[in-house]
Amino acid sequence: MNKKAQDRSEASDSVTIRSVAKLAKVSIATVSRFLNQNGYVGADSALRIRSAMDELDYVPNTSARNLASSKTWTIGLLLEHIAGDFFTPLFKGIEAEASEAGYSLVTVSTAPWKDLGAKNPPLGPHNTDGILVFADGLPEAWAERWNQSGFPMVFIQQEPPAGSSLPSVHVENTQAVREAVRHLIEAHGRRRIAFLRGQIGQKDSGEREAGYEAAIAEAGLELLPELMLEGGFDTEIACASVGAALEAGLAFDAICAADDDSAIGALRAMRERGIRVPEDVSLIGFDDQEYCTLVDPSLSTIRAPTEAVARAATRALLALFRGEEPKGRVVLPSEVICRRSCGCSKR
Repeated sequence: MNKKAQDRSEASDSVTIRSVAKLAKVSIATVSRFLNQNGYVGADSALRIRSAMDELDYVPNTSARNLASSKTWTIGLLLEHIAGDFFTPLFKGIEAEASEAGYSLVTVSTAPWKDLGAKNPPLGPHNTDGILVFADGLPEAWAERWNQSGFPMVFIQQEPPAGSSLPSVHVENTQAVREAVRHLIEAHGRRRIAFLRGQIGQKDSGEREAGYEAAIAEAGLELLPELMLEGGFDTEIACASVGAALEAGLAFDAICAADDDSAIGALRAMRERGIRVPEDVSLIGFDDQEYCTLVDPSLSTIRAPTEAVARAATRALLALFRGEEPKGRVVLPSEVICRRSCGCSKR
């Protein structure tokens, strides 16, 4: 360290936030709000604080770049929980766009604090420049509060607060599942098609279930409640659900799952009971995760453009940072991918 840098470091160590507050003639709390960007500070007070910091050569524990721009250069990602391979392309897409724009990404699983009432979320205006919210990652009350304050937010596979113009980016769910179930009916002659639901009340889950119901109705088949099985977007839940249905004697010749993880759970439950896929039961999932071509039989599925959704959402948030008009609701198309598990391919 050269002498100038050493002198600066020693001076900074000896100067405290109390020194800055005294010289600027404001409270310590006001200086704290200014530094942490977590509350209102008047323009006159902010100018005096900045001048005091310069005069005292005070450098707090944030980078000089952040202080100069009044930005954290951080994007937050809030999601309810992190589980399974699904999130890999989501993280990849967000980080690629954020990094190219010079931002860091901080991710928080919100399930542990969502039911704690008024407790502040771990990411927000106090430590990020904006937030990406993935499917149920932020309670509606907080989303509405931040929207009213003008805090930049973009929603991924979740609708923004009612009446807001905040951007949201989605995968197409209903038509894709409709086409997949129609394929099971028309190409493979299946008539008793079970549906493995996702999480009850979750947007994607509901839209995928609606696609299943539409295809069944269009084919003139009866929609049977006993064929609606719990999948929970979870391998273990789906395995237990399908296993219990089989043990109870439920007959079906195909399963359409709301995601690939629950499809794998169904595959395991059937394999344990000697049921062959696709000879006895056709199977199709949703997402097209990387392992779909590695399992035996390879998993027919619906390819969701998860990474493209992540990139589009991040670009929308960066546009908000630049003061551009929000682009509203964007839906990217999904695609049915036929492999061995539905009976289409020998691979």
